[in-house]
Amino acid sequence: TKTLPGFVLDKTPRYFIVDENGHIAECDSQGKANGSLDKNFLETTWKNFYTNTEFYKTDVVKKLVAGAKLKVVDKDGNIVRYLGDDNVSYLTAEWTSSSDVKKIKKLPVGDFTLIEESVPSGYVKASPVHFTVKETSDVQKYSMIDKQLFVTKTDVTGDKEVPGAKLVVKNTDGKTMDEWTSTDKPHAVSGLEVGKTY
Repeated sequence: TKTLPGFVLDKTPRYFIVDENGHIAECDSQGKANGSLDKNFLETTWKNFYTNTEFYKTDVVKKLVAGAKLKVVDKDGNIVRYLGDDNVSYLTAEWTSSSDVKKIKKLPVGDFTLIEESVPSGYVKASPVHFTVKETSDVQKYSMIDKQLFVTKTDVTGDKEVPGAKLVVKNTDGKTMDEWTSTDKPHAVSGLEVGKTY
């Protein structure tokens, strides 16, 4: 009726029968033995499956983005812990994204939030992603997208880049989020966050 966090509860009932001589065997729900009823012991194996989650940190064209610091928190804001491969020690669901998909086995069943704590240079910090880990061993996939804002400094025709201009992006409190000197290429602005005004 209960299993370890991160494992999928096997709700399939198992039946066994014991005769008047103490012999035991597995049986169906009607009490009919599945084999010979001639042993006084029963060996049976139940395999517990676990949840499998994959986290994709990508840009708008679905290319994996490396260098973002991410964490999974519960409804109280605590970083989620999950069982390690030894089924004894616990690990925390926090990592820095790489060019590979982040795979976590045995993440507990429930509602969680994926949060980006810091973002790589040139990307806009994403909004939190709310998700639910379901009680299944099927792979469950979640994604968070980092957008980019490119700023160009052009002449009046809008066709030619103007190098050498000093540009600054500030938030509504006047704090400098990014500053740079224009070149002949667009600049990917750093330090921004989705949903905020600059």
